[in-house]
Parts: sequence; C-alpha cells; structure tokens
Amino acid sequence: MSDPPTGKEDPNVDPGSQAGGTESTGSFFQQFAEIGPEERRFCLVAGLFFFLLLGSYYMMRPLRDAYGAERPEDLKKLFLGTLALTLVVQPLFGMLCRKYGRRRILPASYRFLAILTVAFGIALANFDGKVLRYTQNSYFCWVATYSIIGVSLFWGLLGDLLGRARSLRLFGFVAVGGTLGAIFGAFIAGFAQELLPALHVGPAALTVVAAVLLEACVWLAGPVERLATALRTDEDPPGEDEALTPIGGGILSGFSRVVSSPYLLGLAAYVVIYVFGSTLLYEFGAEITRDAFESTGTRSAFFAKVDLAVNGLTLVLQLFAVRWMMEKVGVGVALAAVPVITAAGLAILAVEPTLFALAVLQVLRRGSEYGLSKPARDALFTVLSREDKYKSKLVVDTVAYRGGDAAALWSKHGLAKLGVGGGAAAWGLVALTVMGAVLALVLGRSFQRRSEAGRSQ
Repeated sequence: MSDPPTGKEDPNVDPGSQAGGTESTGSFFQQFAEIGPEERRFCLVAGLFFFLLLGSYYMMRPLRDAYGAERPEDLKKLFLGTLALTLVVQPLFGMLCRKYGRRRILPASYRFLAILTVAFGIALANFDGKVLRYTQNSYFCWVATYSIIGVSLFWGLLGDLLGRARSLRLFGFVAVGGTLGAIFGAFIAGFAQELLPALHVGPAALTVVAAVLLEACVWLAGPVERLATALRTDEDPPGEDEALTPIGGGILSGFSRVVSSPYLLGLAAYVVIYVFGSTLLYEFGAEITRDAFESTGTRSAFFAKVDLAVNGLTLVLQLFAVRWMMEKVGVGVALAAVPVITAAGLAILAVEPTLFALAVLQVLRRGSEYGLSKPARDALFTVLSREDKYKSKLVVDTVAYRGGDAAALWSKHGLAKLGVGGGAAAWGLVALTVMGAVLALVLGRSFQRRSEAGRSQ
C-alpha cells in the first residue's frame, strides 16, 4: 500500500499556528476556542449541514429497520437488492462527474434523493397488500443507499475543500453537528410513533420532513464552500474555479481506480470486513427483536431508542477523543477500534444472546464506528486526488459497503446449508475482525507515509 501521492496537498502543514498553536488536549470547548475564528465559522456552518443531513436519515432509519425486522429471512435478498441499486447509481454519478463540477453535482444528487424519498412516502401511505410489501422492500433498499450516498458526498466535499492537515483538525468538530442531527432525527422518529396516529397519518409522513432537510442542505453548500475558500492563504491561491471544473474521468473510472490502487483496495477490504460483522449482527438482531415485539411500531420505537444511545456515545467520543486520537495516536488506531470491540462483543453475545446484550453491543460498536473509525476512514481520502475523493470514495462507501452486506448474508446462508454451526461461524467472524484490526493499522501507516510525502513536495 505504498502508492505515490496523487496531487499536491494543502501546504499549510500546521494551520493551527494561525491561532497561536493548538494542542489536541483539554475539553472540546477549549480545543474549539483555540482554532481560528474563520475555522470556527466554517465548523458551525458545515456542522449545521451535517446536522440536517443525518437528521433526515435518522428520521427514516427506524422505519426501515422495522420493515427489515418483520421478515428477517428476506434480509439476504434485501441487501442483494441494495447492492444492485448502488451498482446502478455508480455510472449515473460517473456521468455527472464527467460533465459537471462539485457545485452542480451536490445539489443535483441531494435533490434526486429528496424527490425519491417523497415518492416512497406517498407510496407507503397509499398502497396495501402485496404492492405495499414490495414498496416496503424497495424503501429498505432505498434508505440503505440514501444514507451512504448523502454522507459520502458530504465528506468528499469537505476533504476536497480542506486538505489533509486541516481535515484532521476539523473533521471531529464538524462531525459533532451530524451526531446532534442523528439524535434529533432519532428523537423525532420515536416521538412520531405516538403523535402521528393521533393525526391519522403513518410514520411514512416523516419522509416529507426528511426531504425538506435535504433541500436545506443544498442551500448550505454554497456558504460552506465560501467559508472554506476564505481559509486559503496567500501560499495556497484558489487558482482555477474547481467548483465549476468537471471532476472528469470515465463513467466507471471510480471502479478502475479502486482496483488499481493497493491503498484503495485495502480500504475497500477494511469496509467489507466491518460490514460483514455489522450485517450478521443486524440479521441476528432482527430475529431477536421480531420475537421480542409484536408490532412494527414498537420495533421502530426500540430501534429509535438504540439510535439515541448510539449517538449519545458517538457525541462523547467526538467531543473528547477523536481529534486527539487521529492527531496524536494515529488514524490506524482509530480505525482499529471497531474490529476490536466487535471481536469482544461477539464473544459476549454468543454466551448471552438477549435483547439487552444485543442493544449494548450495537451501541458500543456503532458509537465507536461513528465516533472514531468513520472520521478516520474519511480522513484516508484527504491524501488522494479530487477524482478519488468523489468517485473512488463513492465506490468504497457504496459498492464495497453494500457488497459486504450481501456477501455476509449469502455466506451465512451457504454455510448453514453445508451444516456449519453458528458457533463455528461466530469464531470465523471473530478471526475476520482481528484481520480487520491488523489491516486498519497497515492503512494508518500508509496514510502517514502519504501525508509525509505530500508535505515534502
């Protein structure tokens, strides 16, 4: 994983020096006060963008999870459908990148997500019988794709605007806004289970609210870009208008760039390993919650509470841990957090397969993913070219992610047919997560080498 750096990075090796020097210690508020005023404004506006984006997703996620929990035996087909949907999205996104710059790509993508979201809400509210079931399955696949596309575009935009050094310092602050948005969205989804029936509407009505929040994200994209541009120094002139310059490349070049780069292949493998564990735990959890709750509404409310707890832990990690870990301990260690927690949690869940044990593991695992590993994973793209930050990133975030989903469930199905017991499969998954931890450390070292090479140019 020693590909040469692709493209010159921000020459501000230590941008924090403009605020008198910054140490990655102390409380979140002390750290936030130590960065420059222009950076604080950027973090607040970008954080609001991410707040709205994740708020929209978490309003719809509990309903998706409730549909999945109704028929756990269908999950392998649903995740295969999700993978197929991501493969359709990739060439469409490639076509946009060939012709347009980020200033047009982001609004077009988010408005496309919003229109389809409202269409699903209308269909869920008006169909019944077999048509409703097919619509619910399609909604499951759509929300699973929606979340990854929206978040991938957001972090690709920030990585493109900020560069490596500034991204490591500011990503954690911006991510706090997303966590607060996720808490807000999960709270609204849980509260809606009691309020919406009194208004004679179902939970699908939240899709309209989610679409409105996406449109608000589009309107915030311009201010985010202007504030990021204001952070540039005389040593880092804007040059040509990158916002309007097409990103370029072929329709499927995102795939070819991932396949040809050991660095990106390693990152894709890390994502597959993470998702493998997530999907098997998701299916296991669907079976437990199906037996524990009688209705879609109560299951949806349970998933909303789990989401609230996950985002509470995520917020704590983002406030007090992620920046220090990425700058001082290393990106690789932050990446390794989730595989280590997964291996330990699987052992506990094998002994105590209860709803409480499942909820605790999901909270610890997902909280660490969003609070530590995900910001570190997004930081890995800051040492790559613009095309990789958008197109290759979307391939890793969608195809590798949803490919891991499908591979996990179909592998479990195949092993069950071969007579492989659950205990043996669990130990195999533990071994796989240990491999993920090792791969995380390798990626961290490769990222550091690329960073040092970029600074020396």
